[in-house]
Amino acid sequence: MTIKLVRNEEEANDFIRQLTQEGYHTDNIYALAYNADRTDAIVENTEINKVGMTEQGIIQTVANIFRSRGDELIAKMRSLGVSETDAAHYERMLAAGDILVLTWPAEIEAGPQDSGIDSERPPEKDTLLTQPVVNPLLFAGSPEDRLR
Repeated sequence: MTIKLVRNEEEANDFIRQLTQEGYHTDNIYALAYNADRTDAIVENTEINKVGMTEQGIIQTVANIFRSRGDELIAKMRSLGVSETDAAHYERMLAAGDILVLTWPAEIEAGPQDSGIDSERPPEKDTLLTQPVVNPLLFAGSPEDRLR
């Protein structure tokens, strides 16, 4: 993921142009500003993606109607994989007038769960542990007793 704070729409447009020249698809580039009209103008001028239902899920999208703008921005950043701490920091920067431009890695094919918190895909079934991992120092007895 690439994240950059810029000061104005011109810098945002230049950075987005740079990202597309580097091979990022516009479907995987997002911009967020505290002022929603500012975000819309950047999205329209650069034809990048807008954080919506695909990225957030229906529950988070509806919940945004009832959130403050700051909380809405944090939820949108979280849905794109930004940590809670970083999202809170970036929200303060957006409130001060900056614009956030970020890319969502192309390997993430589906949006996050409706919780808006976990934005990574779950591991494939074959990578899940099938037997419990047991610390042998915690148990006395035979190996069979340790798995009971």
